[in-house]
Amino acid sequence: GDGLSGNRIYAVFEDRTGKIWLSVSQDGLQVFDSSGIRPFTRDSGYLKVKCKTIAEDESGRLWIGTEGKGVAVFDSAGMHVWTSATGLPSDWVQKIVRDPAGNLWLSTALNGLAQVGFAGDDSFYIKRIIPPKVFSGQQITSIAVDASGKLWYATQNGAVGWIADGRPTGISGKKDGLPGVPIRCMAFDAAGVLWVGTKGEGIFRSVGDAAGRMQFESIRLKRPLISKNIYLLMFDPTGNLWAGSEIGVDRISFPAAGAAGELRHFGKYEGFLGIETCQDAAISDKSGNLWFGTMNGLMKYTPTQRSAMRYPPLLHFQNIALFYKELGETPYAGWMDGRGGLREGLELPYDQNHLSFEFRAVDLDDPDGIRYRWRLLTGQDTAWSPLSQQQSVNFAGLAPGQYSFQVQASSDGLLFSAPLSASFAIRAPFWANWWFRAL
Repeated sequence: GDGLSGNRIYAVFEDRTGKIWLSVSQDGLQVFDSSGIRPFTRDSGYLKVKCKTIAEDESGRLWIGTEGKGVAVFDSAGMHVWTSATGLPSDWVQKIVRDPAGNLWLSTALNGLAQVGFAGDDSFYIKRIIPPKVFSGQQITSIAVDASGKLWYATQNGAVGWIADGRPTGISGKKDGLPGVPIRCMAFDAAGVLWVGTKGEGIFRSVGDAAGRMQFESIRLKRPLISKNIYLLMFDPTGNLWAGSEIGVDRISFPAAGAAGELRHFGKYEGFLGIETCQDAAISDKSGNLWFGTMNGLMKYTPTQRSAMRYPPLLHFQNIALFYKELGETPYAGWMDGRGGLREGLELPYDQNHLSFEFRAVDLDDPDGIRYRWRLLTGQDTAWSPLSQQQSVNFAGLAPGQYSFQVQASSDGLLFSAPLSASFAIRAPFWANWWFRAL
């Protein structure tokens, strides 16, 4: 497989050397670099727990926030564990971010925030704790740092505010344009505008402040979000906003300031096979690649691959049907291979001879340019069909014999994906067998 020890990618982080760190299921960390993907074993099993955040301090130490086991800090000497028993406000650490001054901020669900300071290269200490009573007991859902070093926080009841001199300041809520539902994620664009993703109400952005309170408005789009449950927000190097939900990711581009956003959705049918994204689990790396942690593995998108290195579209079967019924709902369900295709060796009776194939390809750079061609091999070579946008093909009344259905996808008509194939046989009726006819 892809070398991952589990499916759920709760956190994605790039360190200063360009290594990608992943928190996988409840199975510890994995590290991904030019030599491939491998488990990180220096925790001796301590991190076999849900870890939702990974950060790096200015000395290159790695900080891992866990659910229930505090923080694990790794340097060349080994692992240091920091828990509520040794000064942390809570053992449930949701997010760790670094501010421009080099301090780390740790957010906990119910016990407020902690700011970590550093004395020299090798010692760190808790500089200040901002207790939950300061937030009126509201659960903190996300934190983010702006370019000026201000720490922003969001809460379960839909408030957004910032910390100045250790005190929450300028808190915005429903009367400032926010919808009053839980806020799950935040991101700043290059101009310093704050964008927030909500549970069930879509995306809002800051539009200046009134009397020290930041004002917000719902973003304008040419067509609505496929899902308004936003789990992550991230800007790519060209300024597109990426929003993750339970059914994929949306790329939102704004052609001009103040213009309505243009939305392109990538879900299961467009090849975003991870489907449900994990909260705040996305990064844009130093090379401009985008990485998304999902409930079904790690998804990588390379916006520049068109110019640097061209790849054909990714192609997969969407459905295979027998007499218009999904094969998975027929007695032949066991012949599905788990990826939408067929296992070798499927033989169908002579009267089960009407098959349909649906297929989809993904090319995130040019989704509208994808064309397909197919052929049904019966022993002798058969020519490919003309290229078309059609994503399904039907074969009725197939005669007994061996068959292999093949399909390819291309965005430019020159570079094709490897053929995706499904092989099957249709048995002759018993009266057509030579021994029966010879009687």
